Amino acid sequence: MRQKSSRGTRAYPRKDAADWEVSGAIADIAMAPWGMGSTKTAEARLRCALKLVPDHPEGLNLLAQVCAQTSRHKEAFSLLERGIAALATRPADLVLFGTALAETYEARKDFRRAKAVYERCLQAVDAAGFHSGLGYCLGKLGDLRGAVRHAEAASKLAPGRANYLSDWGWSLIEVGRPAEALPLLERAVAMDPADELAHGNLEHCRMLLSAPAPRPRKRRGKPK
Repeated sequence: MRQKSSRGTRAYPRKDAADWEVSGAIADIAMAPWGMGSTKTAEARLRCALKLVPDHPEGLNLLAQVCAQTSRHKEAFSLLERGIAALATRPADLVLFGTALAETYEARKDFRRAKAVYERCLQAVDAAGFHSGLGYCLGKLGDLRGAVRHAEAASKLAPGRANYLSDWGWSLIEVGRPAEALPLLERAVAMDPADELAHGNLEHCRMLLSAPAPRPRKRRGKPK
């Protein structure tokens, strides 16, 4: 019978202990609004977890969000870099990590930092979710053409997602191209009839296309 190495038997308890600390941190964060936990206690638990397992993905993810919420942006981005390294072979988990951190900034209306998170993550993995998030941030920052470009990329990478089609259509409306948006929005509604946002975008697009064209202005003569 083959015996486990001593190295293997030592590693598992550390992982279990780290998982326990992360679970406790999640509970602390969830119960904080009712005074039965605190972000400070959660942070201490997360740091303990990362001492045990330095590349613990969920620990890195949650601590990065805590740092972002408390304006410790340099540390948040440092933790993001560690997360990218830890999840190099797990792109789906990296999408969850990067999106969670970016959305923390979005909730604070800090679209420039959210944009930076998406851009860094796209250097690691070309994921539809990152393109979608980056397009949203660019739209908020006034780069409407960039928003169209990334909304299109997201939809082409994940053609089965109605919400990405809807976002692409809306971004086209915002740059004054409702005729191009119409078939995209019709497809989005057909794919997901329960998507209320897609229905609203389609209704708005049809309204724009049915509105009478503005009458040309008369040229003003030269002042006498």
